[in-house]
Amino acid sequence: EAYELEEGDVAGAAMSVSGLEGFLAVSALRHRLPRMAEALWSGHGAPGLDHRVFLADSVLMRGLRPARIVATGRTDPTFDGSVLNRRDRFAEGVIIESEAYLPGDRVLITLDGSHPAGARARGRRPGRLTTTTPVRFQVVDPAGRVRGFPWLRFFERRPLEVSVRGALPEGPEASPVDPPRFVDSVTVVVRNDMGDGEIRFTTDGTDPDTSSVLYSGPLALSETTWFRARLFTEAGTPLGDGESVSFVRVDRVANLARGRPARTGPSPTVAAAAYAFDGLVDPTRSWAPPSHAESAWIQVDLGRDVGVGGVTLHSARPWVPPRYRIRGSVGDGWTLLVDRSENEELPGDEGLRDEFDSRSLHTMRVELIRSPDGSWPRLVEVVVRPPSMLTADRSESGW
Repeated sequence: EAYELEEGDVAGAAMSVSGLEGFLAVSALRHRLPRMAEALWSGHGAPGLDHRVFLADSVLMRGLRPARIVATGRTDPTFDGSVLNRRDRFAEGVIIESEAYLPGDRVLITLDGSHPAGARARGRRPGRLTTTTPVRFQVVDPAGRVRGFPWLRFFERRPLEVSVRGALPEGPEASPVDPPRFVDSVTVVVRNDMGDGEIRFTTDGTDPDTSSVLYSGPLALSETTWFRARLFTEAGTPLGDGESVSFVRVDRVANLARGRPARTGPSPTVAAAAYAFDGLVDPTRSWAPPSHAESAWIQVDLGRDVGVGGVTLHSARPWVPPRYRIRGSVGDGWTLLVDRSENEELPGDEGLRDEFDSRSLHTMRVELIRSPDGSWPRLVEVVVRPPSMLTADRSESGW
């Protein structure tokens, strides 16, 4: 007997690790996969989930990485390593020690990123690392048979560390390489882990030199900025590598649909709710249907019957007039509210603003129409606005 899915049911899920080697794929999935499995099974995070994930992860990683690695001299010793080990940092030097969990096993190590099973790795142990080094490990038993996965620890010599205060929190859809975002201002703090020297910085993306601005304390930024900093001796000699980070300013807008559940069709996508109705006009994050789609729409459930008087649509392609229709509903039927199917107006910085007679709506849908060049509009934010005084007066007076 066939099982018919109801709206909201999940038929399956997938997590992509395309392009990652085995040890990186494990790191990318080890904490996310059990939580996704729990959410699909029970629909929520059951009590004690974090503890059970920790126990399962400990058993898994002991089998995949059957050795204990201790690195002394890191500038952030409490950090246990991220997906790409971006923060195994040191300022002057780091000492690595390794110990296999099972008696008789050996730990093979390479310092050039090559596979540890090669003859060059046998019996080789690093002493003090003083330069940026990719260190790979592999455990073998007394007969020379490998145990578990080979794995990478990327140790970076970084005398400076840049941190940010006041940035917006990142959601689960964010990429590790996405720049920090902020609304009004953000504070940049540079830490000198070497202790000596002076920090020079720029805010236009150019490389700092001895004539650049001297860093003397936390720096407040209020515009989109490419911040770069570097450490110099008093004589002007650079010390170690510089640090670079971009900060993106976004605008917050009042949106009746902010945070409300949204879905797209005919094929669903996760990013729709996260980007199109988050109350932020952020050109770095947008949503568009797949290029091969024959039709496309995005709709939001306002949660209850809400008075609506207009919509503003922000596009990530300000040089292309977006074409679309907007419909509203309080039940099964849809009412056409806005028709820009032949639109030739560019959205500009303020987006495309439409007003209509004040009405009560429960659901709103944006039907996308391909541009003349064949591309779909790319939505940054769809702002659902309350009735303005103009539309309220017009509706009551019968205009």
